[in-house]
Amino acid sequence: MRWMLWLLLISGLGGWSARAVAVDDGPPGPGSHPETGILQVLHRSQQTRLDRLPSAERGTPAAEVLEISVQRLIRAMGLQQPVELRIISGDTVAETVHGNVIVANDALAALPEGERMFILAHELAHVALRHWSQVGDLYQQYIPGSVTPEKTDAVADALGRDASRMARRHEFDADAFALRTLRELGYADAHALSALSRFGFQRDSATHPGTRKRLAALCAIDEPAEIETAAIEASR
Repeated sequence: MRWMLWLLLISGLGGWSARAVAVDDGPPGPGSHPETGILQVLHRSQQTRLDRLPSAERGTPAAEVLEISVQRLIRAMGLQQPVELRIISGDTVAETVHGNVIVANDALAALPEGERMFILAHELAHVALRHWSQVGDLYQQYIPGSVTPEKTDAVADALGRDASRMARRHEFDADAFALRTLRELGYADAHALSALSRFGFQRDSATHPGTRKRLAALCAIDEPAEIETAAIEASR
């Protein structure tokens, strides 16, 4: 029987195309570690994703723009967690891996500054809000101890539903956190709205609410205290 785990690879806007993917991790074989826990499986999945992303050249003007933007946002957020910036090429726009590795396409440097700042702020919000840790906690609730086919098969449907619900909520929260950060830096809300719209209007996915819902949630936020309420209303 195929041993399948549905692992939510939480990414950001480029992923603004994060997605749920089926990872066939295979049953334990000779030389493997049968006591592997779900956090180790999640880590391997994330690392595989990261290793497959094509690196862009460092030290270029585009790379410098991204590095300066990220550092400015880190200071504005008062972010204490260590953050690594990986600059890539290819189709992925931006995402967060391992909970603290910000993946950013070098093409972001050419976007209008406000749009670029919102996209990067969204990814850093995943770090600030410790979303990856929350994902790990959820998976551990469903799959405690060592990972086995019997455990994963029994909870796959329920875990998939709860993980998808959490991932979508994380996207709303990261959007709202990013919007608040941009406001504090003096950027108009229009930059956030145009950034979300730039890559087309996406439908709901396993990990992301559709673009129209995300735009509606942002438009409903007048004050930081209203972030949670707006996200809940937009997700209904």
